[in-house]
Amino acid sequence: MGVGKSTTVNVSFNHSDSFYYAGEEVTGIVSYHNTHKTLHVKSIFIDFIGEFCYTTPYTHQYPNEADYSNIEQRPVHHRIPFINNRFPVIHPEANQDEVILERGEYSWPFQFTLPQSLPPSSSPSTTSYPYVRYYARIVVGKSRYQRTMKPIYPLTVFPNVNLFYTNDGRQPVLLSSRNRKNLKVKLYLDQRGILPGQNISLHIDLQNPKRLKIQRIEATLIQHRQVALDHHAETIFQKNLPNIANFDKAELHQTFDLQVPSNHLPPTYTCKVKCHSASIRTNIYYELKLEIKVDDVLCNMKFNIPIIIATESLPDRYQIGNNNSTDMPIPYSAVLEETDILPSYEFAIKNCKLE
Repeated sequence: MGVGKSTTVNVSFNHSDSFYYAGEEVTGIVSYHNTHKTLHVKSIFIDFIGEFCYTTPYTHQYPNEADYSNIEQRPVHHRIPFINNRFPVIHPEANQDEVILERGEYSWPFQFTLPQSLPPSSSPSTTSYPYVRYYARIVVGKSRYQRTMKPIYPLTVFPNVNLFYTNDGRQPVLLSSRNRKNLKVKLYLDQRGILPGQNISLHIDLQNPKRLKIQRIEATLIQHRQVALDHHAETIFQKNLPNIANFDKAELHQTFDLQVPSNHLPPTYTCKVKCHSASIRTNIYYELKLEIKVDDVLCNMKFNIPIIIATESLPDRYQIGNNNSTDMPIPYSAVLEETDILPSYEFAIKNCKLE
């Protein structure tokens, strides 16, 4: 009998939110419901797959009614698998070609360990190009004349980025500027690094001898996501600093606490996948943008402060090298081909690595 509507496959993971750190063990149960009298399958596998998804511009030229050429730019969507690890769930016994399943309920445990160095999943937006995505795929190997089932289950994977071992993250930031009407602003952060759920403590010293009216000071945390040459900027939060509306005093000396959302934010991370002569770089980085808006628009002031988002800050965690970029190859990365047919394990080892 074929694998069809009478059979269902479900997977439960040991993490209910399907969130994992690189290097972590993934365990779970594959549940299989078969209502056929008997079902013949070659094997059942679970695949762990990572993909880069990005766009490149394509220029299309075509003639119009007046016999002139029109030029139209269209995005070309790419889905590049960079890792594909396969783990057996069940397989035929010795001297057998297939597994015979009688009618009923089945469940099988599985486990596998994620590589230590992986670029982070894209979050909070998971569908705005470009993005990095991971998923587990259950492959029910077909016998002759049967359809192969391949249900997928999204996973969120972050590398461990330890703020304690990120030198730039523990460095203070001091910026200053003056506009044409002698409004002088100094900004200070005690460190650039932050964890999700914590506050960015921004101290502002403001000298306003001409009593310019400051309409507002707007703070925006922006996530920049880049894969290859495709870039997307996503606003994490945007807020006006409190008690600043129509401020016209001569001085301001105040610390403002800006809370970073506590949900899963991918850490600051850089990674490059190299296959043959081609390379794909993925980069996640953040900036805090501060805009001081006054009545005279020509006197507005802007500041851009790089921010490092980490996953932890522990002095006793062993680290290898720079922990917010990939510095070791992943030996089982898949070849960079824009196809659903993924390459063999041996071919991937020979041709791809992460730098």
